[in-house]
Amino acid sequence: MSNTNNTLANAEVQTNAAQQSQSAEQGTVAFVTLETLRTLIQDGGYRAEIVTDGKISFLRSASNGLDFDLRPGNIFVNEPADVDQKPQRFADLVFVVLFAVQGAFPAELLNRWNQTHRFGRLFIDRTNPDREFLVLSLDVSVAGGATTAYLRHQLAIWDSLMRQLVPWLRDELAKIAPTVNTQTTASSDQVLPMQPANA
Repeated sequence: MSNTNNTLANAEVQTNAAQQSQSAEQGTVAFVTLETLRTLIQDGGYRAEIVTDGKISFLRSASNGLDFDLRPGNIFVNEPADVDQKPQRFADLVFVVLFAVQGAFPAELLNRWNQTHRFGRLFIDRTNPDREFLVLSLDVSVAGGATTAYLRHQLAIWDSLMRQLVPWLRDELAKIAPTVNTQTTASSDQVLPMQPANA
């Protein structure tokens, strides 16, 4: 029995050591900056540029012919002495891709996507009365700590969502085409990647 206990104890120690080693290799972050996010995107094989719109800076990239933005969210407030020296630190971020909409987009498609896809929200943005956008977004939080492996996985999920969206829209719009006025409703050809709504 003593040998068995020692064996189990040794196995547990080895497992803990392996987990600690893996955690160290993966790296844990408690916040992100635009530069760390740009490195993450570039390490994933994507181009990434920092874009500034007024006082707001964010990352712009592309995948499968679609431009998308990576926008930082809530700011960790730096100490007063460090505010000018350190880059802004963020607790969360959001991936966003926007499409211009011509006519009325069927609300049932928004509900269907959100019911059948656990990650990534699809909604209509009408913040500008003269421009309507179909928006796909994915929120990511690092509050409390997250590994770089986790962030890479979120990037992979985002890439998968964008790959799925356009074919899904094409198929779903085709199903309801007989009951939809094609002159007033977005089709797969009328939904185009656009600049951010506030650009």
